[in-house]
Amino acid sequence: MVNYEKYGEFTNIGSKEYKYIIKDQEGLSRAVGEGIYPNTTSVRWDPNFQKLKKDKRMAGSHWDFVNSPDLEAAFLKWASSTEPEGVRLYYTGLILEKSGLLKSAIKAYYSIVAHYPGAIGWTYWHTPWYVGQAAIAKISFLLKRHPELGLRLSEARIRIVNGYDNDISNDIIITNPGKLEKISVQTANILSKVKDVFGKIARKKEIKKIVGEGKVQLAQYQDSSWQVLVDGEPFVVKAVTYAPTKIGQSPDEGTLGNWMREDFNQNGKIDGPYDSYLEDNPGKPEGDGLLSDKQSHKPEGDGLLSDKQSHKPEGDGLLSDKQSHKPVGDFQLMKYMGVNSIRLYHHPKEINKELLRDLYHTYGIRVMIGDFLGKYALGSGAPWNPGTDYRNPEHQKNMLESVRKMVEEFKDEPYVLFWILGNENVYGVACNADKDPEGFFKFANQAALLIKSLDKDHPVAIASGDVIYLDRFAKFSPDVDIFGSNVYRGDYGFGSLWYSVKEEADKPVMLTEFGCPAYAEGLTQEEAEEAQANYHKGAWEDILCNMNVNCGSGNSIGGIAFEFMDEWWKAYEPSKHDTKGFFTGPFPDGYMHEEWLGVVSQADGKDSPFKRRLRKSYYMYQKAWEE
Repeated sequence: MVNYEKYGEFTNIGSKEYKYIIKDQEGLSRAVGEGIYPNTTSVRWDPNFQKLKKDKRMAGSHWDFVNSPDLEAAFLKWASSTEPEGVRLYYTGLILEKSGLLKSAIKAYYSIVAHYPGAIGWTYWHTPWYVGQAAIAKISFLLKRHPELGLRLSEARIRIVNGYDNDISNDIIITNPGKLEKISVQTANILSKVKDVFGKIARKKEIKKIVGEGKVQLAQYQDSSWQVLVDGEPFVVKAVTYAPTKIGQSPDEGTLGNWMREDFNQNGKIDGPYDSYLEDNPGKPEGDGLLSDKQSHKPEGDGLLSDKQSHKPEGDGLLSDKQSHKPVGDFQLMKYMGVNSIRLYHHPKEINKELLRDLYHTYGIRVMIGDFLGKYALGSGAPWNPGTDYRNPEHQKNMLESVRKMVEEFKDEPYVLFWILGNENVYGVACNADKDPEGFFKFANQAALLIKSLDKDHPVAIASGDVIYLDRFAKFSPDVDIFGSNVYRGDYGFGSLWYSVKEEADKPVMLTEFGCPAYAEGLTQEEAEEAQANYHKGAWEDILCNMNVNCGSGNSIGGIAFEFMDEWWKAYEPSKHDTKGFFTGPFPDGYMHEEWLGVVSQADGKDSPFKRRLRKSYYMYQKAWEE
């Protein structure tokens, strides 16, 4: 790696006046390599650059090359682009990473930290993207994933004061570039496994404080880390969003049914939870199947396979030919996956309490129950346009009544784990939380206080959007116990989110949504599903790492993968599995494909809502969530 102190000087580390002053530009250029600052012009003299340009392999915008399979052309295109230097370096590093040139990728990412820590890009949603923070997260991810590199990044941190709104003019950048240093491969291997050690469910010591008085509590320890305790025992949230929507149904067309009551085959059982089945020969990964001998976990008398049926599938399929189309049920599939909780909202559809009692008693899966708190105008009585106003007394009254109804109806149910308020309200959509975050978070705090006056057994979480207005949350929602957020940052995990929450709010963190499509333009279906599994693997590893201060911030309590099964209505044609990109983002082909987010698919869609196919990400979680 590059010894930056050999070629220049770091000044004012840990302050807004930070700067790296280059004293030997020629030497630093040689050390970092072609295309990496300050070596920005030599790429144009590369013979391959001239050849590819002549062959028109570099025709088009550099943005067209972000996910191009022509990695040589993509590198030369981005290395020679005129994007702001921090953005140019990030995508140059990304392409080097895809090419397997990991040390060069790390050099590109670290160049951002050293020279352009305050670099800014813009998301599809016109929110600022802090490139320096993402670069640190990328380096940390690569070093944990590849201990064979024998490198460690120590103490690197970029803090953006006032960085939780969309106004970049008030940002103050505080930079500590840290240091990339060589360590033995043996030490790197130990460090890469820290997340696994602390991901195990184990009681920690020296409790500093307990939040809650009932069966579900939050414990903070002397080292500032957090943990969920259920009946006094440690609990890691290993959850999914579950919505087994029948193909053809859509809320946009007013045809969405209530999956908790649907019985299309009229056999007296709820379809998705009990009657779903696996398609024939789904291509189970070798040695990592749903029902290996060590992973059977079959409940007595009510398992996936009867006592006379083998736990080990014959041939390539999950179930032998004689067991084809045998009802399995999603509840059983979730149990075998390792799911211990799901997220639901109590409106607009009625909740079937008997069904959830069976989910808990038979399958051991708990439920986080939410109220949208005026998002999509639900619960407030407001029209869609202009939507919920969080300072409107009538809207407040209606929403508090909705919350009261939820708590009074479900607080004594044995399956309840947490209460959840909202669903990324800070982004707007039929509510004004994006325009009046102070009003929203003040009202959310009122709702939390109401819940606690009715129920002392279950903590209260919010479901926010990334870290938008995190500072307002910290200031105006002190009685919300858990900072939950829907976050989609990429395959490296969640970056600076953990430390941001620790600094601003000192609350436990739960990812209320994270995920990746299993479709990508230009990839085969198998490749796309592999990319989805890798994305989820990186996300879960980051969640584990941040459960302890020896690996991360210590405030992670788990997460909710989005989602268990594909829903075909989200791109507005509910009978078609649409592949059109919804919006740009950090996904395998650069686009969000909202109808492909399931770790389980509805196969060819010909027998919905029954047929299922397990994707590679399902098996990834089955292995990761095995206790």
